[in-house]
Amino acid sequence: MSNEKVSRTVMVTTVERPARKLIFLRHNATDYFSACEEVGCDWEGFYNSIPEKFDTAAGGLLPRFLIQPSTNGQAFFVEVPMDYDKPIPDKY
Repeated sequence: MSNEKVSRTVMVTTVERPARKLIFLRHNATDYFSACEEVGCDWEGFYNSIPEKFDTAAGGLLPRFLIQPSTNGQAFFVEVPMDYDKPIPDKY
């Protein structure tokens, strides 16, 4: 291993967002296609049909406090305003 010093530039942008909540669907898959086999692929259409959403639907690792035993912490999710109170299907 070399002792050569390496300099890197990192750009950071601060973004302020209003309070929000997360609608999510847990899965135990390790890739997108396996996750769709496990929970179906209708999650994306449902999430992206919510006009109040802050951004497009996504998938990833949930924060530690939302991970339940016997799950791997992976989920599909979308952020909505705190006052969002429209019906959400049971599996979400």
